Amino acid sequence: MKNLTCPIPENINPLSSNGFLFNITKYPDISFFCQEINIPGLSLPIIQNQTRLSDFFLPGSSLEFEDLIISFLIDENMNNFVSIYNWLVGLGFPEDHQQYTNFINSNDDFDYNRISKESSDGFLQILNSSNKTVREIYFKNILPTSLQSLTVQSTTTETPYLIGQATFKYDYYKLE
Repeated sequence: MKNLTCPIPENINPLSSNGFLFNITKYPDISFFCQEINIPGLSLPIIQNQTRLSDFFLPGSSLEFEDLIISFLIDENMNNFVSIYNWLVGLGFPEDHQQYTNFINSNDDFDYNRISKESSDGFLQILNSSNKTVREIYFKNILPTSLQSLTVQSTTTETPYLIGQATFKYDYYKLE
């Protein structure tokens, strides 16, 4: 019989869920108030190969990434909410095509291709118990897909702060 051993890892401290910094390059107003963010899941679809005897599986050819969802406190002037709102309106141009043109022209980047003006890169820093970055997650070409509704009310005796939630698509993310 073989003796099993359990090696002790170098660092036995568990990772805390409240140590992070998130930054969207073009929209820094969102970063400071970010309260919650998911590290999206990813999957690799498989191809089932059928034979007479038994099926076997092959890896697919591209990864599928889940949506990036952030929750953020809305600042008193609503600047961070308006940033995402304007981003969505610029991409969706509900009134006329000039809204899209104005949005693209307002994004002065060094790179003059359309995709770089419509999207932004993002960085999520995961912090350890000493508030030092242990991992950075890079999101390529973030695009907003939704901004959740807000409810304002005058019937409460407490002062609840408004929390916005936005969902994003992106090309891919990588751990650095």
